[in-house]
Amino acid sequence: MGKEIYKAVANLPEELITPEIAAAAIEEGKIELLDYLPHRYLTGEVVVGIIEKNADSYSWRGFNLSSLPEDIRTKEVCEFAVKKDDSNIEAVPATLRSAKMLEKILNTTKRNIRYLHLFPAEVWTLELALTGVRDVYLETITSYGPRGGYHGSTTKSDVKRVQILLSYIPNEIKTKEFYMSLFDLKIKREDIGILTPDRYKTKEYYLKVAATEFELVPKQFYDYDIFAVAIENKKISFDAPSYHSYYNKPTTEQQAVKESHKQLMEAVFAVMDDAMADKVIEADPNNFKRVPEQFQTPERLIGAIEKCDRNVVKICRDTHPELFTLEVCQAYIRKNCELPKLPETIWTDDFVKYCEQYGTSLEWFEQIPKHLQTKEHVASIVKRSPWDVRCARPELISPEQAVELYRSDRNYKAYIPKHYLQDFMDDTGLDEKFYGGEVSFAQLREDKKQYTYCRLGTTYISIHADSSYTTPNIITVTRRSPRSFRPEVVFRQEVSTFHTTWLEKMIADYDPSFVKPTVSKTLKPYQANGYFSLKKVASEYGADIYANVLLGEQLYFSAMIDGEVIRYGSLEKVKEELKEFHTESIDIGIPVSAAGLQVAI
Repeated sequence: MGKEIYKAVANLPEELITPEIAAAAIEEGKIELLDYLPHRYLTGEVVVGIIEKNADSYSWRGFNLSSLPEDIRTKEVCEFAVKKDDSNIEAVPATLRSAKMLEKILNTTKRNIRYLHLFPAEVWTLELALTGVRDVYLETITSYGPRGGYHGSTTKSDVKRVQILLSYIPNEIKTKEFYMSLFDLKIKREDIGILTPDRYKTKEYYLKVAATEFELVPKQFYDYDIFAVAIENKKISFDAPSYHSYYNKPTTEQQAVKESHKQLMEAVFAVMDDAMADKVIEADPNNFKRVPEQFQTPERLIGAIEKCDRNVVKICRDTHPELFTLEVCQAYIRKNCELPKLPETIWTDDFVKYCEQYGTSLEWFEQIPKHLQTKEHVASIVKRSPWDVRCARPELISPEQAVELYRSDRNYKAYIPKHYLQDFMDDTGLDEKFYGGEVSFAQLREDKKQYTYCRLGTTYISIHADSSYTTPNIITVTRRSPRSFRPEVVFRQEVSTFHTTWLEKMIADYDPSFVKPTVSKTLKPYQANGYFSLKKVASEYGADIYANVLLGEQLYFSAMIDGEVIRYGSLEKVKEELKEFHTESIDIGIPVSAAGLQVAI
């Protein structure tokens, strides 16, 4: 911490302050010294030197300009003094009060409005006047809790303070330009109306009002330009007054609101031309239906459709058939929206192709005539919007698509060709609920997914539960016999427990035709479990491959590699494993061709 010599100067009698003490204090350069240094040591050079040392200081400390002799209160000294303390303006010689000082005062006008009378008219400018208005009009009030915590803040406006400020602003500044500039500040339009003299409330003034608060424009100023700027800024609503606009108001007031809107629409429509109609639709595409009919053209409707973000303009084809040109219909197709009813005559092969190429949704499919539908349309429907399959011709639905629909939601059954379900039941002997649920034997045994089945030769094995998760699972086995039209039930039994071979054991226990196979001891390692018979199906690289067979179906394939049995559900996979093992095992220093591989082994 420094010596703070200026404090010694402040506390010593003037006669004890020697030139040496004064010089040391001046060298220290504290701005507060100017309040205490005897006048015999105060020169213009000393004051300027101390000011320069504090020019870049952010300290709030200042000095009293009145303590300086008047002959050294230069413009530079006075501006610095006012910069540090607004109240110093009172000690500034009248001829030195500048725009820079006024700007400092106006930056905190609410606190310093009492000083404004000190400034001559010539230092005022339009920009300074607007600075003062901006400061006094709005006031932010911050609230704190009992412990000092921040609770929030509110901003209030006060037009009365602005009126007081205007009394200090010279008339030369309060011109038309000044009052028009108020619109650039955050001032309520009704308050601008209070501040602005009637002589300046011209068409130019009301054009600015119409752009933000159209309801403040007197009816005598209604004209094309006023309406145009209000429409462009979305300040005129073409919708009829909503219920909420006159809720709880007397009937007479409700009628007045409706009548006022009706008169406004009549005034707007009386001067409307194509340019204004375009502005109306630009502001809100749904206004297309509200402009006079002579402005409801196909070209303008296309523009309205393209401008819509979500809810597209809907036009009734019966009341406006002339609007549904090919171009309008194409514009509707390009929008991802709910389509209005399109004319039947618009539907041609070319228009359908346009829908396929440019349609962002499948809304159009509901309206397409049945004879124009194709299998490609239905395939797209099933993939993108299955619910719209209700509009498709049933004969265009492929078996694969029918399966996909039925398995996703059985409610689609109504739209699937009935013969698909009937053929399935005739082929499998299972209930239609299993339609499309075919899985592999391994999946059925491991996943136990409801209403799935597998096929083993002429045998069908299915699993399901009657009602809920609390009821036991039921296995149903059907098989076609030479004398039966459709497969008959071999057995239907509840599953008592799920263990490793639960499904094979149920087949062995309840299928009268099943005979448990006998496998030699040497082949036992190849057997998946005791319910499978073995059949040699291939030999690769000197290794035999055996199929595990159940009910006539080859389900797994086994082979021996380096003393260990490998087993897969695919014969090709077993062959790949054998090839990979024997290829890696051969190391004779040169590449071996595929043809020579067996010889090398």
